[in-house]
Amino acid sequence: MLIVAPYIKNDEAVWLCNQLRPGIEVVTLANLDREAVSSSALDISALQHLARVSPTSRLIGLSNLHAKVFVADEKAAIVTSGNLTRSGLDRNIEYGVLLRQPHIVRAVKNDMLSFAPLGSPVDVETLAELLPLESELRQARANIIRSSSPGAQRRFDAVMREARTALVSAQVGNRNANAVFRDAMQLNKRYANSCLIFATTTSISWSRESATAGHGSAGCAMPNCISGGRVPSPMTPVQRPGLLPKASDGKPRMSKRPIVRQ
Repeated sequence: MLIVAPYIKNDEAVWLCNQLRPGIEVVTLANLDREAVSSSALDISALQHLARVSPTSRLIGLSNLHAKVFVADEKAAIVTSGNLTRSGLDRNIEYGVLLRQPHIVRAVKNDMLSFAPLGSPVDVETLAELLPLESELRQARANIIRSSSPGAQRRFDAVMREARTALVSAQVGNRNANAVFRDAMQLNKRYANSCLIFATTTSISWSRESATAGHGSAGCAMPNCISGGRVPSPMTPVQRPGLLPKASDGKPRMSKRPIVRQ
């Protein structure tokens, strides 16, 4: 199972682990962010539960992570706005899509795992070392909420600086700055190529659907293959990022604007 979420709480992690078959591998991508930890949006103990659910389970610390994706083998994937928290599961108004087509589930899983080289594996021993820092962060935050004294603020700032060093170190691992930069450039190159292919394919599919349906605005190719039905879109070809109307020879044209995978 693949779990991708920036915010994960202990109770929800325990609940999820209890739903799994014994021995199942869980790969977790999470952002060990000091703001998330200090504000109790992310529990270090939750990451420990997920990392220890089976001998092959592992945690990858990934900075700047914002995606929320849950994949069960290659059978189902949920791409959602909700984190693995009580608010995300029970309170908030969230929105997500359940995917069951094996090739799409596989693509989502591979996409998420392709970001793993930008982070580093974080073992359970490192997580155990971070637990006292988590307590210190939360206590310091609670103190500045109770008191606006300069001393409380200075203490909080000092703990936050210490946390930044510790958490960044955990997510970078033993790599130097050059190695991190190299991994980022390789990933960027891969997605630049895949975006070009996707944009070209989308343009061709989109024009074909538009001509067949006889509508002024055509459904996007990706939602169509996900839902199994045509999804109307109010966007015109000029508005679609990276695409322009067809040239006079009938061939799809590409914009010179950069295409960003979202």
